[in-house]
Amino acid sequence: MPRSITFARRKRTVRLDIDRFWGTSCQPHASKASRLRSFAFLERIARTTLVSYAFAFPGDPDLMSISLACRRLVCSLCVLVFTVVFAGLPGFAFAQTPHQIADGIYQLDTGEDAPQIRLVTGKTVGVGDLVASDFGTPLILSVRNDNSEFSLRLREVPAEQAGHQGHYLIIAAGHALHVGAWGSHEETKHMQFSTSLPSREIAADIAASLNTELVLRAHPGHMLQTTWTPTQERFALGDDIKVRLQIKNVGETKVRFFRGGQQRGERDNQFRFIARSGHGYGDAISDTGNPMHRGGLAAMQELSPGDTFSIEVSLDRWFRFEKPDTYLITGIYEIDLYADEDMSNPLWSDFATGDGLVTIAADEAAGAPD
Repeated sequence: MPRSITFARRKRTVRLDIDRFWGTSCQPHASKASRLRSFAFLERIARTTLVSYAFAFPGDPDLMSISLACRRLVCSLCVLVFTVVFAGLPGFAFAQTPHQIADGIYQLDTGEDAPQIRLVTGKTVGVGDLVASDFGTPLILSVRNDNSEFSLRLREVPAEQAGHQGHYLIIAAGHALHVGAWGSHEETKHMQFSTSLPSREIAADIAASLNTELVLRAHPGHMLQTTWTPTQERFALGDDIKVRLQIKNVGETKVRFFRGGQQRGERDNQFRFIARSGHGYGDAISDTGNPMHRGGLAAMQELSPGDTFSIEVSLDRWFRFEKPDTYLITGIYEIDLYADEDMSNPLWSDFATGDGLVTIAADEAAGAPD
């Protein structure tokens, strides 16, 4: 809907069609001079109406009315506020909506005089040069089991100004998003882009605009039996306390997931643990480990019906057991399930969860490993 401001001046109604007036000055490639002319025009309107309506001139019955003069003064102030706030004092650039700019992929512009646009996150950024108007091959897939968040991936985008990996701006279906270039090919002049879509509504709008379908998640029907057991019946203080995770496929379909990918650090963060003293009825034990990691190598694990996956892990990377007790250890192992034909997009995110008791003795008497 076109935006306009209507105000009265001496029995005449004046309508300022904002979209029409800024048709050129609000575009991404509008010059600073064009935006300055727009700002100066509005400023003159505000200054003229402010002076005219703030004072009553002799011989004009309308302006002799104090109430009418006050209403006109308020209207003038509104025009002035609109001019100052939406024009943007630093670069005299308006915060536009994505509907005012053609769909495409743009460079980010940090200059003070760059046209501004509001992202779906609420942040305002500067719009730079057009990189591509063709979105290449789009893929919009869910990254949450409840389909509340999506990932947008644009492959083989024919970039008019092929660049390097970095940050760009995507405008599509009335939405503006900050996007990263995760690959570029200087010879073919093609680029790859990816970004997250914070809601299903935004994802649906962009999917319709790009003539593609949403890839939704659905439970794949897997059934896993998980057990967590200590590697020894009893441990002594100071021992390397380990537990063993076993995941058995008790369903009728094959299960595929990655082992690794979060272990390049002090511990393997594919594991998570909760520990409580007193057989689980006492105080919780603080996690004293370092969860920071830099990814790591990962290997695909396949479990056919009846197969079992087993792995051991040391609890010393999470907890410091300082007194003898029997602790209830709750173990959580993060797994993303994949289809046979696609190793890049998870079908489902799940956790192999269970608990077991770990006993730490007061003396050096510790049981033999199982």
